[in-house]
Amino acid sequence: DQTVKVWNTRTGERLDTLNQPEGEQYAVLFTPDGRHVIAGGADNRIRMWRLLSVDKPRLNPLVAARFAHEGDIERLALVNDGKTLVAASTALTLKTWSLPALEQVAVIGGQTDVVTALAPLPGLGGVLVARMDGSVEARDLPAPRRSREQEDKSAAPALSEEAPPAVLPQVAEVEPNDGAAQAMPLGKNSEVLGALGAPGDQDWFRFQA
Repeated sequence: DQTVKVWNTRTGERLDTLNQPEGEQYAVLFTPDGRHVIAGGADNRIRMWRLLSVDKPRLNPLVAARFAHEGDIERLALVNDGKTLVAASTALTLKTWSLPALEQVAVIGGQTDVVTALAPLPGLGGVLVARMDGSVEARDLPAPRRSREQEDKSAAPALSEEAPPAVLPQVAEVEPNDGAAQAMPLGKNSEVLGALGAPGDQDWFRFQA
């Protein structure tokens, strides 16, 4: 049904439905730190949600979406201690992505058939690739490059910055906020819960940045 669902496996309770995808989802995984859910599928995109519904039902906000391949994304794997995501598609390509920025690092072509399994090679920084034609190959992966944000931080003096809380306080939307003059003010490190009404409805929010 083109969704990803998060479940409590002890109680069977559904904690959230991640329904932003626009096609069937074929691969889902959690990052090793347990902070994000990543999925890919028939809409050729990789999406990453921040995982908040761990102990009780909560909304898990979408934090990144990338058009990733020219074909369906069949398999995902994490290597380099969760710092690199590997995606395989029916376009016979592998791509690597840096995390948590979800920035493309490299394209690995030349796959002889559709990749049906990916497995990380612990300690080696590579991945084991199995294909529909029965071939299996251990592939080295390019080292993750430093993101633009990392480059900027290394070039600039260190700044004192307050870390955001692990769980953001949720603020309910207050109407009317249908235009810039009525924009609802938000504090820093907050998550607003709102809903669009009739067609053409707009919700405006104002924050310091």
